[in-house]
Amino acid sequence: MYNDARHFAAMDGQSTRTAVFVGRVVHANMAPRHKQGHFVLFDKNEPVQVGDDIFVVFVNGGSIVWRLDGISETELTVHSYAPEMTETVSRRLIREFYPVMWSVKGIERADLGTDL
Repeated sequence: MYNDARHFAAMDGQSTRTAVFVGRVVHANMAPRHKQGHFVLFDKNEPVQVGDDIFVVFVNGGSIVWRLDGISETELTVHSYAPEMTETVSRRLIREFYPVMWSVKGIERADLGTDL
């Protein structure tokens, strides 16, 4: 059986708690852990904890993967590996963020609905 969109839609109907999504790693800031062009899987229902790698979606539509070093009501403290640095980001700039469950190598010109 192919892991296509129909299969995932059928699986989603069987579970009320799982909400797994795929995002593309568009920056090299987390290499070699998550490389640019790879995909990360994340579950929107999983709680985020300090120390998790997180997939962040900004209010402007951009996204990035970071390691979460700290969290408050107004900001996130995040860490990158390439280059090695820690920074603070206002939560007003962030639409949503989720813990990364898995990272997989990107497939050139992949259609996520049919190729993964």
